[in-house]
Amino acid sequence: MTVSPESSILPPALTPQPDPGRRRKVAIASGIVALAIIGIIAALFILPGRLLPPPPAEASPPVRAAAEDAAASLGTAENPAPLSTEMILAVDGQDRYRIALGTPILDDTDAMLAAIAATRAEAAEAGNEIFEEEDTALPEGYRWATVPVTVTSLDDSLGVPHRDISVRYIAADGQSTDALIRFTFAPEPSLSAFDVLARGESVTGNVAMLLPAVDPEAGQFEVAPAWDPSGFRFHVK
Repeated sequence: MTVSPESSILPPALTPQPDPGRRRKVAIASGIVALAIIGIIAALFILPGRLLPPPPAEASPPVRAAAEDAAASLGTAENPAPLSTEMILAVDGQDRYRIALGTPILDDTDAMLAAIAATRAEAAEAGNEIFEEEDTALPEGYRWATVPVTVTSLDDSLGVPHRDISVRYIAADGQSTDALIRFTFAPEPSLSAFDVLARGESVTGNVAMLLPAVDPEAGQFEVAPAWDPSGFRFHVK
């Protein structure tokens, strides 16, 4: 007997039916992928501002005027500041001292010579003669001047002002008179007599320097970090 295809005894092919369990698995996998993408976006754009430390503050310049509205050129050789100007001195990019110069005594030679004699006598009595005669002799053509300097600490570094700060006279030819002296004391109260300052503490002490005997007003005072060759300039008077 011939069997036609229509009358085949084989069972008809079955149509595949959807698997509900598989659908759930696909949905769960899709959800996990979506959550992972959201997490990546959050990590890239949202969370850094909360989880990462804030960017470092912009470093302060070594010296600048304390007033925020002061001209950028104030305190330069071309635009020296008035003596009444307060300034900020920074160390390693962080503000450390607020500094103000008082009224200088442009010829304080007698007081300075007396301070030198007293210091020499104290050193000799202690058996520690630290100054040679030539170290303390007044160079020809110069006079001693003293400038009161008020220093306020702005941080917790416990800095020592007379070690961190240089106050000097710059002559009209651009040369400092610092090279002519080898010591750092002045008539009392000397700035070098003060030790460390805590945040918010202030001291006022004298700094001595050599000025030309003739026309010292032609030069400028300069306040700078002790290790910096340039600083903030002031008129002499």
